[in-house]
Amino acid sequence: MKKKILYGLYIFCGFAGCFFLFLSMFINQSKIEMEASEKTNTEQSSPAERMDQYLSNNFGLRTEVISFYTKFQERIFSTSFVENVVIGKEGFLYYKDTIDDYCGTNKMSSREIFNTVRTLEMMQENITSQNKKMLFIVAPNKNSLYDYMPSNYRKSKDKSNWERLSQKMSNVSYIDAFDLFRSKKECYYYKTDTHWNDQGAYLVVEKAMDLLGRPLLDQKEPAVFEKNAMTGDLQRMLYPDSKPNESKLVLGNPQYQMITTTRSFEQPYIETNQPNGNGSLVMFRDSFANNMITHLSEQYQYAIYDKNIPYNLSAVDKYQADHVIIEIAERNLNLIQEYKPLFLSPERETLSGKVINNLVKEIKTEQKNDWIQITGILNKNEIDEDSRVYLKVNGKTVELIPQKIDGDEYGFCGYVLKDQFVKSVEVIAESVHGGKLISSGIVLLK
Repeated sequence: MKKKILYGLYIFCGFAGCFFLFLSMFINQSKIEMEASEKTNTEQSSPAERMDQYLSNNFGLRTEVISFYTKFQERIFSTSFVENVVIGKEGFLYYKDTIDDYCGTNKMSSREIFNTVRTLEMMQENITSQNKKMLFIVAPNKNSLYDYMPSNYRKSKDKSNWERLSQKMSNVSYIDAFDLFRSKKECYYYKTDTHWNDQGAYLVVEKAMDLLGRPLLDQKEPAVFEKNAMTGDLQRMLYPDSKPNESKLVLGNPQYQMITTTRSFEQPYIETNQPNGNGSLVMFRDSFANNMITHLSEQYQYAIYDKNIPYNLSAVDKYQADHVIIEIAERNLNLIQEYKPLFLSPERETLSGKVINNLVKEIKTEQKNDWIQITGILNKNEIDEDSRVYLKVNGKTVELIPQKIDGDEYGFCGYVLKDQFVKSVEVIAESVHGGKLISSGIVLLK
């Protein structure tokens, strides 16, 4: 009986809300018409365009009603009608895309783990060959560290993708941000935001400078802790009319300057300059680096923050970067093996193997400025889960990056200079049968 009353109340409030919205549109109509009459003739638009603009921009009390409906849904049913937000306990909100990691429903295969690790190893090899240093950072999902998830989600007891990956990364320089945060008693993530807070960001920057062998430069003025200074992204999704409710650490009188026109740290490409900083930085990153930018920019004389995909390692040489930081959210770890990072395929000793007619299922090329990109897919029945892949082209043997191509985890990708490329190539891999090398034989490309 109680349940029927609740659902009845729910339906009634829904109809009442719709009626209230409809009425509020007419209440505001005279104001809208008055504003419209003040526009010049050059701003005339079609009736359809005016209607679309009116409904989009002037829908009566839109944000207030969305917030009211969200609160009603949360308090009556303990759920969120906003698809991307999970309402946790004790005021914690979580991003829905982290649920697969939490429940263990997106377990990477052994080949995908190998692809990711080998890609990072080859990126680091390319960077260190230029006498530069690389550091890899995985930003933990909030529910991997601070578990206030609702009881209808069950945390996986299996090793996470990150735990399995980190066990294989002995040849990759990285920050274990999971252990770093777990070693602290404080909560370093915003309750109502997807990301770590400013203190958490500074903790990661401090660790990065230590591992890169760079002493942290002291700030001329201490940072100021401001209460109720920001509204979390998840909070804004749920309650568009929310007021700032999270505290923020604000850097006191930062010395760095923006080179690019920067309206928001969300934009894909940012350059900074700090005359008193040391060296230069290229950072390939996502939104977790937003509140790292201020701290990092105080350390480097010149810094680039790039959200574009694929990672273009030619920027390291172009901008003479001393350090390269690659940061990615835990929920996106599997994408490392799909990004096809841009760097010339490294040359290896000459190899040869027994010809297997069906080794290569697919192979194609695409021009990328002065480079030729070569991608393809191997027959998984012929190679092992940790088999490396090579290419013979124009008398040289180069190693290819193991990548997931068109959904197939046994793909590969590589880059050679346009003027060194010929259309007859040979793909070589390590066989699943005793580790022997096998070859595709000569493949003619279109």
